[in-house]
Amino acid sequence: MFERGSRVAPAYGRSRLATTVFGIELDRRLRAAGSPIVSALAHPGLTRTNLTPRAWEHRGRVGQLVARVGLLATQNVEQGALPQLFAATGPEVRGGQFFGPSGLWETRGRVTEARLSREALDPAVGERLWAAAEALTDVSHL
Repeated sequence: MFERGSRVAPAYGRSRLATTVFGIELDRRLRAAGSPIVSALAHPGLTRTNLTPRAWEHRGRVGQLVARVGLLATQNVEQGALPQLFAATGPEVRGGQFFGPSGLWETRGRVTEARLSREALDPAVGERLWAAAEALTDVSHL
C-alpha cells in the first residue's frame, strides 16, 4: 500500500473520501428519483489482514516495529466486516448513513454510526464527482 513512499497515504485517503462522497451522492440521487433503494456506507476500522504487516515491511526495522504494534491495535477480519454487514442488513439503516467501529478514532469496537466529513456531505462536491465519473466512464448514472 505504501510502496511509493509517503505520497501514497494521501492518495489512499482521497480515494476513501471519493468513495464516501459517491455513496452519499448516490443516496441523494436515489431519493430524488423516488427509489426505495438506499445507499448506506461503512468502513472496517483497522482490520488485521494479510496486507497489514506488508504495508510496512519495506521500511526496515522501524517498519517491522510499526507493523507489530499495529497488529495489537487492529481487530480481526470478522469484527472488521460487521459495519459492512450492518449497513447492508440492519433493519433501521437509512440512506446516507455511515457506519464503523465505535472505538478510539473509529479504529475498532462495536458498530456505530460513524462521522462524515463536511466535504463528504457537501452536495456540490458530490455533484462534481458524479459528473467526473460519468465523463470518465462515458456512462450516465441515474
